[in-house]
This record gives sequence, structure tokens and C-alpha cells, in this order.
Amino acid sequence: VSRPMASSAKRESPVSLKNISSLLYTDGPPRILLTHNGETVESLAIVPAAQEHRSFILSTWVKSYESQARRQGLRAEYAKYEPAIAESRWQDSWVVTDPDGYTVHAWVCGRDGQLWHCYVVPELRRIRVATRLIEFACGTLKEYARPWPYSAHARHNPYLLRTK
Repeated sequence: VSRPMASSAKRESPVSLKNISSLLYTDGPPRILLTHNGETVESLAIVPAAQEHRSFILSTWVKSYESQARRQGLRAEYAKYEPAIAESRWQDSWVVTDPDGYTVHAWVCGRDGQLWHCYVVPELRRIRVATRLIEFACGTLKEYARPWPYSAHARHNPYLLRTK
């Protein structure tokens, strides 16, 4: 027997990102501005990665492409090489946080036109936050630092490839 919900109980509706877009702001401290119809609704700081961000960066980096590696038959290689790459590169990252610096919304590892990795929390995807963050860290992107995981169908061990 199902009972109706009490009239005082309300369900919280998810926040809609309809008509929300992002802008890169670099006049002063770098920020990503979330705007709605031209009005800024949120200002997120872009800061260099610090020790307190390390665990979030490493865990999201390694987990991001685990399923893709498994589908491509590269699970063992991924598990062997990717954590070491993430550990050696995380300090080259930029993090998008609330003004208080506590909540991490996104991060990018890249510089000098090379992108190593980028992550955006699911709630802020599809509004070009990753694009703005890569633009900030890498400028005009010249190349990925490695062909995988950005190539869709690797047929070889991507960790043995050398970049230009």
C-alpha cells in the first residue's frame, strides 16, 4: 500500500543549467563566470593546484578513463601507467573552486599548448567550463600531450608512444 506524501514535504528540484553559459575572466584574478542571460550568477576562482586538491585530482584523473581503457582492452596498461603519470603531473594543474577555495568544481593539467587532462564535475558539464579552463591553462591548444585517452579507438599501448 503506497501512501501519498504529506503536503508539507517538498521535493527539491534539480538546478537547471538552461541558458547558463561560462566566460573566462582574466582582468584581475582569473575566474570562470557563470552567466544567465548576460547576468553573472556565479564567479568561480581559478587557482594553482595545492596539496589539499591532490587527492581529488588524482582520484578523478585515474577514474575518468578506466572504463574506456577496459573497453579497449588496455586495463592492465592503464592501471600500471596512469597513476604514475597523474602523480607526476598533478602539481601542473589549475583548479576551479568556490571563492572560499574549499569546493573543487573542475581542474586542468596542461601548459604551453599541451593538454594532459581535464576534469569537470558532472553538474557543470555542457556549459563549456572545460573549454574555458583549457583556454586559460594552455592558450591556443597546439596538441594533446599524448594521443590517448583522447583518441577514440587505440589499438596499441598508448603509454609506449612518444610525443613530438
